[in-house]
Amino acid sequence: MTATVADVVGKKGQAVLTIDETDSVLSAVEKMLENDIGALVVTRDDAVAGIFTERDYFRRITVQPHPNRLVPVKDVMSSPVIYVTPETPVFVTRYDGHMGLANSLALRLAGITAGTKDPAGGLIVRDAGGEPTGILKDAAKELVERVIPPLSPKQLDRSARQALAHAARHGVTSVQFMSCSYAEFRALAQLAESGELTTRVYAAPIETTWEDQARIGIRRAFGSSYLRLGALKGFADGSLGSSTAYFFDP
Repeated sequence: MTATVADVVGKKGQAVLTIDETDSVLSAVEKMLENDIGALVVTRDDAVAGIFTERDYFRRITVQPHPNRLVPVKDVMSSPVIYVTPETPVFVTRYDGHMGLANSLALRLAGITAGTKDPAGGLIVRDAGGEPTGILKDAAKELVERVIPPLSPKQLDRSARQALAHAARHGVTSVQFMSCSYAEFRALAQLAESGELTTRVYAAPIETTWEDQARIGIRRAFGSSYLRLGALKGFADGSLGSSTAYFFDP
């Protein structure tokens, strides 16, 4: 028996947003962003054809361009890749910081080809033919990150304000900022000085910079009730979500 949207709603016990399988991927992503959700029920003639998630979207960005960016959702559900942003370099990192996804232009600017060797502590994910898929894990991310131009002070200020607004919309009053760069900390400090830092931030720069804090005598949380420094972010191995964590064989 074919499942209906009503069946899905009943099982989940909550409202479920839907999109037709012929609608574009762009429409699906916009709908998810507008409603701040991570998944949509894909329908075909009022019957459930599948579930479209953020994971479906990001895992299917390919390294090859496509003449039609408005591909239908049904093509994404049945294909291992979708094709987007051929003219703009794109590098999207996973929230845990252990994996990133680059499009073809970003790979080209970073000089990553089939002949590029995996760096120590990193992995360039490749297809059956040995070509990079765009997925870069751990240290391999640095191959792209090192060619990304640094953000200007104005860009950092704008991104910080957007992040604060997003936190406020969800009632978040305190965050820990892992691997916070000095430029990012400076942007937050300026907002704190002007009384515009609406979320409490505990910044934790990468552990390789520990001597900077030690040199000026910071041994523990230092700063104000709104902006503090004193922690460090370290990486021992990978992560579960990015499938890079180190395990013993079962």
